[in-house]
Amino acid sequence: MACYRRALEIKPDYTDAHNSLGIGMQVQGRVADASACFQRALQLQPDNADTHNNLGNVLKDAAQLTAALALLPAGLAIEARPGRGPQQPRQTP
Repeated sequence: MACYRRALEIKPDYTDAHNSLGIGMQVQGRVADASACFQRALQLQPDNADTHNNLGNVLKDAAQLTAALALLPAGLAIEARPGRGPQQPRQTP
């Protein structure tokens, strides 16, 4: 996780680093820290379906089911866009 922190020192708006750091925090059981990472990633890139899913999962782990379910429609809407599906990775600009 040190590499993601270092990446964020260099480029604080690096969405993928925030998302990856959040995944690492979640694996360590650091739910609040993971949630903060995913929320920051969504501030930077609100149309990232994977981050919506990650934040929903961490909120579910924290027993915040209402908040987790509230993310589902946005994530599904993003996933349903033309050219974006389960087999097609997100296109980076």
